[in-house]
Amino acid sequence: MYKIINNTRVIDEIENFIDWYLHSFLDLLADSWIEDLDIIEWNYLNVANNFKEEILLSIRENLKYQTVLWYKELKNDKFQYITVVWNYRLFVIYTEDVDSKIRIIQDIEFHKK
Repeated sequence: MYKIINNTRVIDEIENFIDWYLHSFLDLLADSWIEDLDIIEWNYLNVANNFKEEILLSIRENLKYQTVLWYKELKNDKFQYITVVWNYRLFVIYTEDVDSKIRIIQDIEFHKK
């Protein structure tokens, strides 16, 4: 099995995506005059945290094995694979060191299905 290392830029991109995801829902509720808004906001916060964990888990689970499905080789010894988490396709670019069994996530893109 491979060890998966997330580049700090990738972590920032995931955090930014989750912030956008969360605030897109919260902005809709801002002027809604709903009484129990705190409960709904708390629920959306939990959903956003679960979404982030699912993204990280999906990347880790798909890349830890020797064989990666749905990948293509890019230039400069980089690879790209596609995974689906909830309603989004994730395009993950990574490099690998076969001898050390390490895969480093270099970039990630999110696209609505």
